[in-house]
Amino acid sequence: MTNKLYDAIGVAEITLSRDESQKNEFLLNVNVASYRKKVSILKEYKGTGELKKILKRPEYVFHSGTGTLRRRLLSDGKDTDPTKSYIQCGKQGKKLHTNFLEFRSINDFEKSRVGILYQVFNSIQEYLSEYMSVDFSTIEIDRSIELKNTLLKSPKQLHSKLDGQAIYIVDKVNDEDSANLVITLKKVLLPYMTDEKLITVGKRDKESALNFRIIHDAEFYEKSGQKDEYLPSTDKFQR
Repeated sequence: MTNKLYDAIGVAEITLSRDESQKNEFLLNVNVASYRKKVSILKEYKGTGELKKILKRPEYVFHSGTGTLRRRLLSDGKDTDPTKSYIQCGKQGKKLHTNFLEFRSINDFEKSRVGILYQVFNSIQEYLSEYMSVDFSTIEIDRSIELKNTLLKSPKQLHSKLDGQAIYIVDKVNDEDSANLVITLKKVLLPYMTDEKLITVGKRDKESALNFRIIHDAEFYEKSGQKDEYLPSTDKFQR
């Protein structure tokens, strides 16, 4: 972590839970949660019933010496600066997502769930090997069901799904790379459609179309402090 105080920080929490199938053995879990500045929480949840519950959660402050979050102590005083303290809390209507595995770079791998587990595994081997050991457990598959009707096995099925379907590309990035992505996306989709006029580009989602939204990844919005442009599908909009 750097010394910059981001509005929201993704934190990986490592926990142990008892393995019900094995005595004296535990499972290592990785849970990822958002920790946000108290001032942002007060602003976003003002007037809601959730605010009181959120403010009862443990509060953390940024330690500039180690560049990490630490639990707020009584010695820190009764009240802390809400612009410098953090509480576990997500944005309303948003869910923090962390990929299970990333290969794009070492940095991306270390931020994925497998990368976090790898770092924890190495730390245990180096510092706690006298007290505990960690091994990987294999889970046998009792039953499997083959997917016979998938788009990957039969591109013709994609054609039947998209033919006659209005496609609307919404570019929320608006730079040279996203403009090229719009062009590429249209080229990829055209072979599966009989009417190229059904593919259009605009700034706002359409109710009657299948919307392809081009946005930055979650990390970009966390670092920049900009509003995350991710939106899930709803009853009105297909995304």
